[in-house]
Amino acid sequence: MEGNAACVRALLRHKADVNGVDVRGATPLHACAEHGNSHGHAAVVRILIEHGADMDARDDDGATPLQAAAANGNDKVLDALATLGADVNAA
Repeated sequence: MEGNAACVRALLRHKADVNGVDVRGATPLHACAEHGNSHGHAAVVRILIEHGADMDARDDDGATPLQAAAANGNDKVLDALATLGADVNAA
């Protein structure tokens, strides 16, 4: 867990874009939501949000990180996003 969090903190110190997107329009929060419960992704979610990540960003399919976490069964990431204020009513 701490390894991923430490890596993310280092990237953020070097001005990594917390809302940057990949070829699918997915943000780092989407990646945490899709690959989630292991490797401390819930902690990474918190760090990204503390640094301005958009919790309600939509990928090219229109999914938010919260929806991606639910679809992938990533309960720890889902809980972190909901607790930190992601829109649970986004459709």
